[in-house]
Amino acid sequence: MPAGAKGPTGKAPDPTVLVTPSVKPIAKVRRAINAIAFSPQGNWIAVGRYRTVELLSSDTRSVRQSIPQRGAVNDLVFTAGGTRLVIASGETGLVGEVTIYDIANNKVLHTLRGHKDIVYALAVSPNGKLLATGSY
Repeated sequence: MPAGAKGPTGKAPDPTVLVTPSVKPIAKVRRAINAIAFSPQGNWIAVGRYRTVELLSSDTRSVRQSIPQRGAVNDLVFTAGGTRLVIASGETGLVGEVTIYDIANNKVLHTLRGHKDIVYALAVSPNGKLLATGSY
């Protein structure tokens, strides 16, 4: 008496070949925002996404500068004067980085490495002399 589901028939699948379906998006694919910050003067908006930070003009919301990063961007803090942006990023389980970026000159001043995992949070003291970072 047959019982239960029927077993597979035909040739066994090759376990070394990855078969994935092709799924076409029905709308424009948007990239997630992981972090966002306003400059103290309100003239800049920093938007952190995977592998990049975009600096937008707060009046036009247009991207004025794009800052490449390593891995995910998790936190953004402007210094009190609004002239520098401090960026927490990295790759999970590999490296954490903090980037100090000069907005007026459009250049990276320092890239600090030392965490063994991605940097998730940061804070800058009001006088801009101390930096605290959080990671595993």
